[in-house]
Amino acid sequence: MKSILNKSTVTLIDDSGVPRQVTHGHPNFHKIRKAVLEENYEEAIRMMDIKHSIENASDEVTVNGNDVMYKGHKVNMTVAKTLVGMISEGLKDITPWTKHIELLMQNPNSKSREELYDFLSYKGLPIDENGYVYGYRGVDSQLWSLSGNTQTIVLQGTTDVNGKILNAIGATIEVDRGSVDGDRDRGCSNGLHIGSFDYAKSWAGSNGRVILVKFNPKDAVSVPSDCEFQKLRVCKYEVVKEITENPKELKKSYYESNTEWDENSIESEIEEYLNEWGYNIDDLTWDDLYSEIYEYDPVKCKFAEKEFVEKFRNAYDNVASSTGPNTEDDFSHDHQTKLKIERYRGRNRTTGAIQKNLGIVGLTCENIAHIAEELGMTVDKWTNKVSKWVVN
Repeated sequence: MKSILNKSTVTLIDDSGVPRQVTHGHPNFHKIRKAVLEENYEEAIRMMDIKHSIENASDEVTVNGNDVMYKGHKVNMTVAKTLVGMISEGLKDITPWTKHIELLMQNPNSKSREELYDFLSYKGLPIDENGYVYGYRGVDSQLWSLSGNTQTIVLQGTTDVNGKILNAIGATIEVDRGSVDGDRDRGCSNGLHIGSFDYAKSWAGSNGRVILVKFNPKDAVSVPSDCEFQKLRVCKYEVVKEITENPKELKKSYYESNTEWDENSIESEIEEYLNEWGYNIDDLTWDDLYSEIYEYDPVKCKFAEKEFVEKFRNAYDNVASSTGPNTEDDFSHDHQTKLKIERYRGRNRTTGAIQKNLGIVGLTCENIAHIAEELGMTVDKWTNKVSKWVVN
């Protein structure tokens, strides 16, 4: 069995020359990559089967051809993609997804359920641990809605004389479902509007603010067709937080809303990552490790938000100070050395530079080149000297 690995693909080629390949988006990509590095090809091939990955996550979820089934019922493709995204981000427990399905089926209007798929398909908005969906609202500089209707029956929330609603952080806003227009052909009409990030940011304008909100899928009413399905009307939502510095949208399929991280918990994540991937703490600067963890497992390690950076730096320094220096034995021709050299795939680095950066003792440039070739990397040799290697 031959293998070609880099950070975005894993390719296995059997003795008959038939290739199998998975990309970074595969739910088991990192596990497959690790199995290949450990030459456990049988396990790697098994995990390449995405059907197995999904069915292994829950007894109630099965795959029938191209369809994902939940309790025997076919799941809409948009919702199925959310499941695949969650698994690809490393989430083993898909309870949030099953909760989302159950809440969705509680929506009293089948038309509302179908229209909600149009909104969710726009950019794959994330769900939380309770199955709620996240979206955005554009509001004015004081967090009041930009339009109002005095005829709307408000059950929860503060309103002004014009029917505008105050979107205070943490507030739950609810109106009578009968006050929400269920006709998707009417674009600007009654109801609580939630949009995509782009829509909310445009609606807020240069003087407004963008807030993150979440809603129960059973409270979705209609998705107007006038804005390419970038907004929907609901009868209830909760204000989670304001999107402040460098506003950006959530890129995950799953969002943990109430997680607080201290340096001790981040230290545990750093140590677990180092152990899993065979890195030595002295191989990486703190920002190198931050980038590595974010690229490989942003959900598991929870470093996507910038407010964690300082805590991450301090936690990393604590781990580094408790580890101690490397020894010469750490750099033999073993699995750990291969992992270190693998990190330079595609960077067009000279073996001399790699030798210096890794601090490898007892390995020549030629030794490093041979290891690189064993890993499936292509080594260019000029004038009988190793100059650099490039990705196949």
